[in-house]
Amino acid sequence: MNTRNKTLSALAGHDGSPLISNEKLHAIYAAMLKCRMLTGQNRKLGAGREASIVGTILALCPHDSVSPAAGELTPYLVKGVPLRTILARLNSESDVLPARDTVRRVIAPGADFTAQMISALRVARLNRKAKNSSAVAIFCECAQIARGAGLQFLRSAAAERLPVLFVCHAKASKKAFAPKAQDYGLPGFAVDGEDAVAVYRVASEATAHARRGNGPTLIECRPWPAGGQKKTGTGNALRNMETYLSRKGLFSAKLKADLTAQFRRDLDKAAPR
Repeated sequence: MNTRNKTLSALAGHDGSPLISNEKLHAIYAAMLKCRMLTGQNRKLGAGREASIVGTILALCPHDSVSPAAGELTPYLVKGVPLRTILARLNSESDVLPARDTVRRVIAPGADFTAQMISALRVARLNRKAKNSSAVAIFCECAQIARGAGLQFLRSAAAERLPVLFVCHAKASKKAFAPKAQDYGLPGFAVDGEDAVAVYRVASEATAHARRGNGPTLIECRPWPAGGQKKTGTGNALRNMETYLSRKGLFSAKLKADLTAQFRRDLDKAAPR
C-alpha cells in the first residue's frame, strides 16, 4: 500500500478492485442484517454503522482483535461473542467481557476514548513483539482521533509501525481528515461509510499492509455525496447492500426473510430468562 490518499465507493462500481466471492458477499449482508436487528435504531449501540463495522471485521482473521467504541454492540456480534453475553451487557454497566469470551479478541473499550486507545495500542504492541502477524481494528469518532490526544496516538502508532487500523466515523458536515493522515506518518483513506463492500476492500488492503510490518492505516468512513449533492447520513447501508446483491443476482426476498427468521429465533433463545 502506498501513502497516497484515496476515496472509494464500491457500490457505485467502476473502482477496478478485485472481485469478492459470492460467499463473502452473502456473509457481509447477513452480518449487516443481524447488526441492524440487534441494535434497532439506537446509534449508541452501533446502529447505522453496519457497513463500516461489518466491512472491517470481516476483512480480519479470527486471531485479529477489535476495539469497539464504548457502548457499541455490533463489533461484539460480528466478532462472534455469544448473543447471550451481548444481551446481558445491555443490562450491565460493565464493558468487561467474561474471561471465557476474551478469546473472541474483543478489547474492552474502557471508560473513555483515551482508555480505549491505551488498551488497543497495548495489544498492538504485544502483537508486534510476538511477531504473530495479528492486527487490531480500532473503532472511534473521527473528531476524537483528529485532535489533541488522538493525534498523539496516531503519531505513536506510526512511529512504532504498529499493526493497527484506525476506523473513524465522520460527519458529512466536517471536512475530511484522511488527506492529513500522512502528515502524521500513516496512509489515510476516505470511504463511503454506507458501502460495506468498499470498506471491506480498503480494510483488506490495510490489514495486509499491517501484516507486512508497514504500520497503521487510517480509514475514514463518512457519508458519501451522490450526484454532486451533499449526503447527510441516512442509514441506508443495508438497502445499498441489497441493491448491490440484486444487481449480481445474489439477493431475494426469501433470503432476507430466512435470515431474519433465523436471527429472531437466535435472539429469543439467547434472551435472559
